[in-house]
Amino acid sequence: MLKKAVGYVPANVMKRITLAAVDGHDLPFRDSSMDVVCGFGVLHHIPDWRGALGEVERVLKKDGCFFFEELYPGLYQNCVTRHILAHPDHGRFHSHDLRKEMDDLGLSLYWCRELKRIGILGIAVKKGKREMNTA
Repeated sequence: MLKKAVGYVPANVMKRITLAAVDGHDLPFRDSSMDVVCGFGVLHHIPDWRGALGEVERVLKKDGCFFFEELYPGLYQNCVTRHILAHPDHGRFHSHDLRKEMDDLGLSLYWCRELKRIGILGIAVKKGKREMNTA
Protein backbone atom coordinates (compact mmCIF):
# COMPACT_ATOMS: atom_id res chain seq x y z
CA MET A 1 0.00 0.00 0.00
CA LEU A 2 2.81 2.41 0.81
CA LYS A 3 4.47 1.80 -2.55
CA LYS A 4 1.17 2.50 -4.25
CA ALA A 5 0.67 5.66 -2.17
CA VAL A 6 4.02 7.05 -3.31
CA GLY A 7 2.72 6.98 -6.88
CA TYR A 8 -0.10 9.35 -5.94
CA VAL A 9 2.06 11.90 -4.13
CA PRO A 10 3.90 14.57 -6.15
CA ALA A 11 7.70 14.47 -5.76
CA ASN A 12 7.87 17.94 -4.18
CA VAL A 13 5.39 16.81 -1.51
CA MET A 14 7.20 13.50 -0.86
CA LYS A 15 10.22 15.52 0.32
CA ARG A 16 8.15 16.82 3.25
CA ILE A 17 6.34 13.66 4.37
CA THR A 18 7.17 10.27 5.84
CA LEU A 19 5.21 7.21 4.77
CA ALA A 20 5.94 4.27 7.05
CA ALA A 21 4.49 0.98 8.26
CA VAL A 22 5.56 0.84 11.91
CA ASP A 23 4.81 -0.83 15.23
CA GLY A 24 1.83 1.00 16.73
CA HIS A 25 3.17 0.42 20.25
CA ASP A 26 6.55 2.01 19.55
CA LEU A 27 6.45 4.70 16.88
CA PRO A 28 10.05 5.42 15.79
CA PHE A 29 9.67 9.20 15.93
CA ARG A 30 10.65 11.87 18.47
CA ASP A 31 8.12 13.31 20.89
CA SER A 32 6.09 16.17 19.40
CA SER A 33 7.70 15.77 15.96
CA MET A 34 4.73 15.14 13.64
CA ASP A 35 2.20 17.59 12.22
CA VAL A 36 -0.08 14.77 11.06
CA VAL A 37 -0.56 11.09 11.84
CA CYS A 38 -2.96 8.96 9.79
CA GLY A 39 -4.40 5.64 10.86
CA PHE A 40 -7.15 4.08 8.81
CA GLY A 41 -8.60 0.89 10.24
CA VAL A 42 -5.58 0.24 12.44
CA LEU A 43 -6.44 0.68 16.12
CA HIS A 44 -9.15 -1.97 16.25
CA HIS A 45 -6.53 -4.57 15.20
CA ILE A 46 -4.15 -3.69 18.05
CA PRO A 47 -4.83 -5.50 21.35
CA ASP A 48 -3.41 -2.57 23.37
CA TRP A 49 -5.16 0.09 21.31
CA ARG A 50 -4.94 2.59 24.19
CA GLY A 51 -1.15 2.30 24.18
CA ALA A 52 -1.06 2.80 20.41
CA LEU A 53 -3.30 5.87 20.68
CA GLY A 54 -0.94 7.17 23.38
CA GLU A 55 1.92 6.81 20.90
CA VAL A 56 -0.02 8.90 18.37
CA GLU A 57 -0.47 11.60 21.02
CA ARG A 58 3.23 11.41 21.95
CA VAL A 59 4.56 12.01 18.44
CA LEU A 60 2.06 14.70 17.45
CA LYS A 61 3.03 18.35 17.81
CA LYS A 62 0.66 20.64 19.70
CA ASP A 63 -2.25 21.37 17.35
CA GLY A 64 -1.17 18.39 15.21
CA CYS A 65 -3.91 16.33 13.57
CA PHE A 66 -4.74 12.64 13.78
CA PHE A 67 -6.78 11.55 10.75
CA PHE A 68 -8.44 8.22 11.46
CA GLU A 69 -11.10 5.68 10.55
CA GLU A 70 -12.13 2.91 12.90
CA LEU A 71 -14.66 0.11 12.89
CA TYR A 72 -16.62 -0.94 15.96
CA PRO A 73 -17.39 -4.54 17.02
CA GLY A 74 -21.02 -4.16 15.89
CA LEU A 75 -19.73 -4.27 12.32
CA TYR A 76 -16.94 -6.84 12.42
CA GLN A 77 -18.17 -9.22 15.13
CA ASN A 78 -21.66 -9.92 13.87
CA CYS A 79 -22.81 -13.41 12.87
CA VAL A 80 -21.63 -13.02 9.27
CA THR A 81 -18.45 -10.94 9.33
CA ARG A 82 -16.82 -12.57 12.36
CA HIS A 83 -16.35 -15.72 10.23
CA ILE A 84 -14.77 -13.97 7.25
CA LEU A 85 -12.78 -11.08 8.77
CA ALA A 86 -9.87 -11.47 11.19
CA HIS A 87 -10.21 -9.18 14.19
CA PRO A 88 -9.16 -9.57 17.83
CA ASP A 89 -11.91 -10.76 20.18
CA HIS A 90 -10.78 -9.13 23.43
CA GLY A 91 -10.19 -5.54 24.49
CA ARG A 92 -12.24 -4.06 21.69
CA PHE A 93 -13.65 -0.56 21.88
CA HIS A 94 -16.92 1.16 21.12
CA SER A 95 -17.64 4.83 20.44
CA HIS A 96 -17.65 5.95 24.07
CA ASP A 97 -14.38 4.08 24.82
CA LEU A 98 -12.52 5.65 21.90
CA ARG A 99 -13.86 9.13 22.60
CA LYS A 100 -13.00 8.93 26.31
CA GLU A 101 -9.45 7.73 25.63
CA MET A 102 -8.88 10.51 23.10
CA ASP A 103 -10.20 13.06 25.57
CA ASP A 104 -8.02 11.67 28.38
CA LEU A 105 -4.95 11.99 26.13
CA GLY A 106 -5.74 15.55 25.08
CA LEU A 107 -6.84 14.61 21.57
CA SER A 108 -9.84 16.80 20.86
CA LEU A 109 -12.30 15.49 18.29
CA TYR A 110 -12.39 18.29 15.71
CA TRP A 111 -14.60 16.62 13.09
CA CYS A 112 -16.23 13.23 12.65
CA ARG A 113 -18.86 11.20 10.88
CA GLU A 114 -19.96 8.30 13.03
CA LEU A 115 -22.47 5.49 13.00
CA LYS A 116 -22.42 4.55 16.69
CA ARG A 117 -22.52 0.76 16.24
CA ILE A 118 -20.57 0.66 12.97
CA GLY A 119 -17.56 2.98 13.01
CA ILE A 120 -16.12 6.47 12.83
CA LEU A 121 -14.18 8.66 10.41
CA GLY A 122 -12.60 11.65 12.10
CA ILE A 123 -9.96 14.23 12.77
CA ALA A 124 -8.61 14.76 16.28
CA VAL A 125 -6.35 17.67 17.25
CA LYS A 126 -3.71 17.45 19.96
CA LYS A 127 -4.38 20.06 22.58
CA GLY A 128 -1.93 18.61 25.06
CA LYS A 129 -2.90 16.61 28.12
CA ARG A 130 -0.56 18.61 30.35
CA GLU A 131 -2.25 21.88 29.40
CA MET A 132 -5.68 20.39 29.80
CA ASN A 133 -4.93 19.00 33.26
CA THR A 134 -3.70 22.35 34.60
CA ALA A 135 -6.49 24.48 33.18
